[in-house]
Amino acid sequence: MRLVYTEGTYLFNEAQARVHESEFESYAISCIHDGKACEVCRELEAYQKQHPAKLSERMPGTNFPPMHPWCRCSYTLEVADWDKWIDEYVQKRGGDSGTQATRLRSDAMVREPGTTSFLQSLQRVGSTLAGLDFRLKGQQSLARKIRTDSYDKTMSEQEAADSIHDVLRYTYQLQTASFADEFARIRVELEKAGYTLVKVKNTLQSTGVTYRGVNCQFETPDGFKFELQFHTPESLALKENELHKLYEEQRLPETDPKRRAELVRRMIELSDGLSTPPNIEEVRK
Repeated sequence: MRLVYTEGTYLFNEAQARVHESEFESYAISCIHDGKACEVCRELEAYQKQHPAKLSERMPGTNFPPMHPWCRCSYTLEVADWDKWIDEYVQKRGGDSGTQATRLRSDAMVREPGTTSFLQSLQRVGSTLAGLDFRLKGQQSLARKIRTDSYDKTMSEQEAADSIHDVLRYTYQLQTASFADEFARIRVELEKAGYTLVKVKNTLQSTGVTYRGVNCQFETPDGFKFELQFHTPESLALKENELHKLYEEQRLPETDPKRRAELVRRMIELSDGLSTPPNIEEVRK
């Protein structure tokens, strides 16, 4: 049984390494942090996180898993600058994220003035638009998202671009006590004007989640999809401040798994502390 398990670990890690070595140079061994990892593997993990080993020089039992019988370790890819790596990956494959980003922004800019004006007309005391300066996603960040999605989801950059529907995005801040009623009012007015509600994701009614808010996708009368978020003053302040900092650290590929788990727990703890608007279950498609 010991031989079968250890050989299985070897075959799994070696198969992955043979795929990865064509695109990546370095790795670090990764222990399971449940208090059962041996001292040899823990020390090697700590060392390789600071001094990554080369995939081309991997040696199972010396610097690559399995390090010993019953070893449960795997490895993580170590890249000094992920943004640079993605840029180079796309460039090698003739990517055209800049052109796709320009196309998406151009489509959004055509609809932006009319959509912004109409959403502004629906404001009233206690129900206001927030962050209007950021209603259009920037060219550079949009191109980067297209490149990243293309790589992560194994699709063409055009397919990645076509799946993005938050190039134009807005946020309403609604008072907690009247949140459900105001959501319903704004939705009715949008639909009267020819806008279509495509989807609603309501996590304000949830607990045990890292983010709480209402994210909607609407479609303009001529078929352009955009994002419209709804927040309470409390949930918006959390999203834009402490939660944002935690999320940015959590999403980095180089963040240690143990640290990532701590960040997720903290995000859930903060989100669970938010007040839940009355009748929030009525906010749905």
